[in-house]
Amino acid sequence: MLLCSYACGNENATDVVFLRAKVLENMKDSEACDSVLLEVRKLSYSGKTKALIYKELVDELTNKEPSTANLLRCVSYLKRAIEVAPSDHLFDLKMKLMNVYMLLQGKADITEQLSEVIVDIEQRYIVTPHQRAVFFHQKAVVYNMTGEYERALEYAKQAHKSYKETEDIDGQFEMLRFFGNLYGFMGQKEEQEDAYIATIDFVRRNKLNEKQEGILYLLANCVYGQQKYSEAIEWCDKVFEIKGVKIDTARYYRTVSNYYSATKDLEKARYYTYKIIDDYSNERNRFPQYRRLADLYARDGVK
Repeated sequence: MLLCSYACGNENATDVVFLRAKVLENMKDSEACDSVLLEVRKLSYSGKTKALIYKELVDELTNKEPSTANLLRCVSYLKRAIEVAPSDHLFDLKMKLMNVYMLLQGKADITEQLSEVIVDIEQRYIVTPHQRAVFFHQKAVVYNMTGEYERALEYAKQAHKSYKETEDIDGQFEMLRFFGNLYGFMGQKEEQEDAYIATIDFVRRNKLNEKQEGILYLLANCVYGQQKYSEAIEWCDKVFEIKGVKIDTARYYRTVSNYYSATKDLEKARYYTYKIIDDYSNERNRFPQYRRLADLYARDGVK
């Protein structure tokens, strides 16, 4: 396989090389893909470009089902990327390697390697407060993925503190929302509600208006799950107070209709379903709502 003929010293051919490798990945032909990567290593690309190719392959594999075999291949690709990458890319690559090792816990004997990469990151690659925040944030995310919620919460709190110290508004927002989601996984509904309320207060203070709608619905679903039905609808209503952002009215009508349906207030559930139909101009989008209306009328004994 003479991929060198694609390159000819021209780094614009990177996408061609990656495409070949990606196709082979999708064919689950790991040996063929590895042979492609051996050719990539011989090309006259810079270390930065070669590292990018490996990183793209890791992204492809981790976006698939994170099987042990795929994760172990990610480790191999990341190590190759780290060998050739310039110094300003090493923090991100080491972080990605740490994440993969954490996902491999319980699936492979990687305890020693994980400990080594964590120490390596902390001692050699964290040079800014923002990098420290990202380090804690990623550990929280991975522990959340593996169901280790207490450890996820511990690192999320450290990440939030670091983001505050660096005045990173987006980072603080992400962690506040993360707290709400995490408390939900832990079954701590009151703490989840408090976290979402704190998130809404934060986005309002910082005028992050485009982020309000999603958080309001998360909070509404949270309090609805605690059987605070009228309060859930009140939180939904607050989407109309958001300034400067186009509101998804169909989403509002759909959510409120579902709430009324669950509380057996079928008249109001039908009312808001009709509102959804009026909101849609496309008949294809309206069709499921007609079916929903039929179900709601049937529940009321109307044929």
